[in-house]
Formats: sequence, structure tokens, C-alpha cells
Amino acid sequence: MLTILLTLDFDDTDTVGKLLRPFLSSSTGTLDICLEPKRVGILLNNTLKNTIMKIKTQGTRIRLLTDIDMENLPHCKALSYILDDESFHCLSDLKNSFAINESQYVVIFDSENNGLGKKPPPLSPISIRVTSIDNIEIVNQQHNAFDFLWDRSMSAEKVIKILDRQKLQETEEEKEFLDVITDHNEASETFVSLAKSVRKEALLLLSNNKAMIREHKIGVLQELVNASNRGAEVKIVSPLDAENADIVIWLSKNAPNIKILDKDPTSVTVFIVDNERFFKAELKQEDEQLFPLAIGFAVYSNSKPTVSAFKSFFNLFWKQSNLNEKLIRVNEEIRKANERLKKTDQAKDEFLNIAVHELRNPIQIIATNAELLQRQLLNRGIIKDKCTDNDDRRLGELLFAISRNTDKMIRFSKVLLDVGRMEFGTFRLNLEDNVNLENLVLELVEDMNQKYRLNTVSILYNSKVTMEETVVRCDRTRITQVLINLLDNAIRFTKEGEIAVSIDKDTTTPMPNSTSQIQLITRIKDTGFGIDDQIKPRLFEKFASKSTNGTGLGLYLSKNIIEAHGGKIWAENNEDGKGATFSFSLPL
Repeated sequence: MLTILLTLDFDDTDTVGKLLRPFLSSSTGTLDICLEPKRVGILLNNTLKNTIMKIKTQGTRIRLLTDIDMENLPHCKALSYILDDESFHCLSDLKNSFAINESQYVVIFDSENNGLGKKPPPLSPISIRVTSIDNIEIVNQQHNAFDFLWDRSMSAEKVIKILDRQKLQETEEEKEFLDVITDHNEASETFVSLAKSVRKEALLLLSNNKAMIREHKIGVLQELVNASNRGAEVKIVSPLDAENADIVIWLSKNAPNIKILDKDPTSVTVFIVDNERFFKAELKQEDEQLFPLAIGFAVYSNSKPTVSAFKSFFNLFWKQSNLNEKLIRVNEEIRKANERLKKTDQAKDEFLNIAVHELRNPIQIIATNAELLQRQLLNRGIIKDKCTDNDDRRLGELLFAISRNTDKMIRFSKVLLDVGRMEFGTFRLNLEDNVNLENLVLELVEDMNQKYRLNTVSILYNSKVTMEETVVRCDRTRITQVLINLLDNAIRFTKEGEIAVSIDKDTTTPMPNSTSQIQLITRIKDTGFGIDDQIKPRLFEKFASKSTNGTGLGLYLSKNIIEAHGGKIWAENNEDGKGATFSFSLPL
């Protein structure tokens, strides 16, 4: 497998075209392309557009998948003249951009931010990773993943038509229309597009208990969640029972302002948007879980009298549903389900506590005995660095290794327990006033130099502020834990050179979770190997490690500790190409 990583300016479409042209030209059988909405314009580069038209005429099967919205509508309309309806589809909420042919796939993703958690601007640089794969099974696997997305997609031509109509409604006085839709797939697309257009109000009346499942599968409920979170008022009336209880929980969790009431089943689904348009679909197959297969004909209109009549129809159901006893029963079922989940979480927490304590006890005994033996050997003059007798020297080295590794095991058991507490929401800080951060750093630097007995690496501290200016309110034990994690990482990946620790004050960048405008920035800069490009995007996630000695939990734990203090942690490779710098901020 060969991987090439390049960073390009997104505005430099000629360079992008030159990079991707060989990949497109080599596609003689199939070419599947999935693009985020903001990346669709790449294909309108003259080089890429001409290449696509050429391989299409040569018989290559092309499929393009993207999400079509008002912003990329002009690009998509231009592409629709190049690709026919069988080659161009739409799917909502696409988060990745990639392409696959017979032997390669290309991934396009945003370049790294500056480490301070800021999102890049819309026309930021992009990184294009081209990976050549010789194993045909892996290529087929990627095509299968694309097939799964393609099967859930809609015709781009129909979505463009719907968005064109909506755009016309926003720019000029709309003519009254009433469409009877007999194509069930077109009805589904119209339903989703209407949900995307919600600005102020959405009223949804669902026919039966499976209707909520059907509407969730085609993306209508996700669009209503998005609308509610934008400030729109969303009301849903639906038969509620155990079968759709999970979706009700999902709605209440992701959009708590959405109001849901229970009702008896009906023969229609009605959707009213912004008191301007309505959509109605009759129910034909009650037990069908796919929307296009469940409905008969549908009606879509902006007729004001009709919209008003259906809104009155909805309000009648809404008033009746307020007293529905089924909602009480569903709420009780939800309460019981939450209780079961709570007990399960408690059981997991208890198991983790017991397992960690059972692990720590024998390790602690080993560590204590190793320390006693070290003291005895020290008293007898048998120490690792000065002993001349080879057997005694070897004994001292073995004992030092036992002590060092038992210390690592004890710290790992603590990390495991802390990670479990974070997962189960029981992690707490013990905040203290007037903790001197510089004193903590100085103590740790001295301890590390003695503990590791470093010969080729030195740990230095350089303060850029006075000691009185490094006093913060924090959990002393947890911040010490973060410092130890970062220093351990720096030592592990630095064979020679120095590790520089510094503390600085920053008054220019406001903290997102703090009212303080002043923050202390602690930096640990090493001259080691630097951060691997493959690990960098997920550096602070669980188990993100390429080291055989690391657990992949230390940085994850450090990130949660710093963020719990209202601070931020980040890392970047040094500009001179030697080593990396890990930094974290704490509000004063």
C-alpha cells in the first residue's frame, strides 16, 4: 500500500485537477465519487470535467453522490448537464469526500486547524490523500460501502427541481400550485426537501406507529431536529408505543424543544410548513417500514385555504392528544428503560472499580518490596550507577526495572479507573485555591530527572512569568497527572537533546468556557520524533497510539482533565522539524 499526502490550496483548482487527473483517467470500468456539498465544485475544474466526459464516452460507469443544497445548487446543476440521472444522486448529511475506481481510492479532507480548536474557513487549504491499493478485496469493500450509500440516495435531477421551486418562492411572489404526486420516490424526495426548508414552524401528523420509523429512515426527523435547533417550533402528533419509543427518546435527546403527543392511528400523514405549504400522503401498507412502499398518492400544495384547513385539522388532533393515556404509558416505559440503563451503568462502574482495585493491590505490594530492596542494596553500596561487581550491578539494574515498571502499572490502573469514571459521568474535580503551577512543574522536573536518570536528555524549566503569577485555582492532583503524562510522552519519544517546560500568560485569546480573559499556557517542547501524521487527527482520542509502550489513554485523560477546568489542550510539531510541543491552558 502506497500513501501520498499533499496539502493544497483549495482555490488552486488547477493543481487539484493535475493531481486527480491520473486517478480519473485510470478509471476504465467503474468510478464512484462521494463529495461533501462544499467540495462539489472540484469536478467543474476544466481538467477534471474534460477527463470525466472522456472516460464516460469510453464506457466507464460513473456514479456521483453528494448532498444538494442552496449553496451548491449552481454547481450541481452544471454537473447534471454532464452526468445523467443514473449517474448523479443526492444523499443528505454527507460528511466525507472520497472516490474509488478499480485499484485506488482518494480521500479529501480538511487540513488540520491551528491546534486552538478553531474551525477552518470555508475555503481553507485541503489535504488530499491518495492511497493505491493492490488488494482487490479492499477495493471491493470500498465499493460495497458506496453501494450502501447509493441505495439510500435520491435522484439529483428531482432534488434540483424541488430546490429550484423553493428558490423561486424566496425570490418572487409564488404562484399557487397543487401537485398530485403518484411517483412514490418523488413523494419521498419532496417530503425530505420540504423538511429541509422549515424556517419558523413545522407541524407533522403521522398516520400510525410505524410512520415515525419510516420518516426517520428517509431523514425527515433529522431535518426537524435541525430546524428545532435553529429555533423553529416543531410539533409532532403520532401513535406512540414501545415500537417507536427509541425514536422518541432520540428526538427528546437531540432536540428537547420538539413537542410530541400521542394519538390514535389515521389513514394519512400530513406535514405543514411555515403556514405556507403542506404535504399529504395516504397510507396504503400499514406494516411497511419503507416510506415509498407504504404510501399511495401524495399531494403537495401552497394553496392558502387548503393549508389553513389542514392546520386546523392538525390543531384538532393536537388538543385531543394532550390527554391521551398512551403517552403516559410510553413515558412509563421510557422511565423503566432509563432505570435499566442506569443500573447497567452502575454495574459496569462497580465492576471496573473492583477490577482496578484487585489489580492495584498485588502491584502495590511488588512496588513496596522493590523499594525496600533498593534501600537495602543502596545501604550495601550495590547501586546501578556506581557498583563495580557485575553480578551486583546486574541485580541493581533488574531491581530498578521492576520498580520502574510497577510504577507504570500503578499509574495505568489509576488511568483506567479515571477513564471509566469519565465514561460513566462520575469523574469529579477537587478544586483548590492558590495552587502554584510553577512549584508543581519544578518538583516534577526534579523528580523526572532523578527517576529516569537521564544521560542523553535533559529536562529544563524556563519561566516567562513570575512565580506569583502562576497561582491558579485547580485540582492539584489532576494537573500533576497531566504534567506527568506529557513529560512521560516527551521522554519516551526523545532519544537525545532537551525537554523544555515553560509557563506563559496569554491575555489575547478568550476562553470559551470561562469568564476569565487571562489564561496560563504551559508548554512542553521536546526534540524527539514529532507527531505522526496518521495519529495527529485523533491524538487526544482513546487508544490513539503508535507506540508499543503506550496505552493510548494518557492524552485522552489529560484532555478531559484540562477541559473540565475550562481550559484547552493541543499539540503541534515544531517548526524546525525536530520534535513536538504539547500545550495546555488554564483560566486564571
